[in-house]
Amino acid sequence: MQRRSTTTTVASVPTPPGAPTEIVGFLFLLQLPWTAAVVGATLLWDFLQKPLMGSAAATWLAARVRTSCRALAPRMLRDERNAEWLWVIFGVGVVGPGLFACMAWRQHGLDHFDALGLFVYHTLLMGPYFRFFAYFATLAHQHGHQKNGFFRGPWRVLDAYIMYVMGFVYGHVPEQYSMGHVRIHHRYDNGTRDITTTARMARSAPSSLVDQLVRQLGSQSGVTVFLHHWQCGRRPEAFRMARGMLFFYGLLLALAFWDPRVGLGYVLLPHLSIVMLIGGVNFVQHAFVDRRDPDNPYRNSITILDGHYNVFNEDFHAAHHLEPQANWHDLPSRFETDFDRYRDEGAIVFRDTQVYEILFWILLGRRDLLARNLVDLGGTLSMDDRLALIDERLAYSYGG
Repeated sequence: MQRRSTTTTVASVPTPPGAPTEIVGFLFLLQLPWTAAVVGATLLWDFLQKPLMGSAAATWLAARVRTSCRALAPRMLRDERNAEWLWVIFGVGVVGPGLFACMAWRQHGLDHFDALGLFVYHTLLMGPYFRFFAYFATLAHQHGHQKNGFFRGPWRVLDAYIMYVMGFVYGHVPEQYSMGHVRIHHRYDNGTRDITTTARMARSAPSSLVDQLVRQLGSQSGVTVFLHHWQCGRRPEAFRMARGMLFFYGLLLALAFWDPRVGLGYVLLPHLSIVMLIGGVNFVQHAFVDRRDPDNPYRNSITILDGHYNVFNEDFHAAHHLEPQANWHDLPSRFETDFDRYRDEGAIVFRDTQVYEILFWILLGRRDLLARNLVDLGGTLSMDDRLALIDERLAYSYGG
């Protein structure tokens, strides 16, 4: 497998965040307790529903839904392998916006701010084990990689529905994935010109996560995506991003003018929570960077095998960077076919974990757990070797 050529950047001493980053990071983290409480509620929801989800009725219903999606796929989709997205769109994509409309109207009719109702709304929007969030975030990610969208014929209206209706409810600015994630992040593969690069600071320092979250806020909001394209002279990309921002923040301001409690609680707060969760994912996916070839996707993107939370094969992140247009179905086989190259390149592969667990291990300094779950592709690493490798990859920084 061939990859595009890269230029190795010489490492330098990591620099701390500047004052603007610290201020924005502090303000951004004010909503962390709320997001943490919502996530905790979704975990409790998942625990309580497990007996029901394992029942014969639930299994039968899930099978019928998937069968129906496969039957509809040839008539609706450009690529029939994306059939499973249909139940996300007709499930999460109906419940989420419907719930938003009902709860926003309910809040507007009250003479007080209903914090409990808002908390229930956020929890329902996220889903058990925050699956609804994960399903839509992955859908939006994959949709951004589709130049002509998922749908064909009269069904193409659903491409707009994904970006402008589902996206708004789930806190995603339209065009951000296509103009930011695809045309910047994948263009530079976490390198120095990537606006969401994780390698500005050593990931071993907790402050690097704050830096990453601020970068993710700039990107997910569309601000740094617009500025990047504008400064590079790519006016069409800049204007597309501006259009998405105008829609999202224009509607946010309109709702805030109608009822500040709705605009701030039901739009802005979910937006900030989503940015935080996606920022944590990106931080982990590119946490282990090789100083010898920092722009190499084999060496700066992770893979998770037998993951606890592998949503539509997002755990095969290195394979995704190597072939950004590959269908999500193909990523595991791409990894298996290219296994020798992963081994020779010294790729970082974990087993039996998930990105948020890895995130906490990094922040808590649990290198022992990282090393225990690290897959030795060559079969030559001792535990001390694994610990040294992890420390080396986490410590590398472009130095500002």
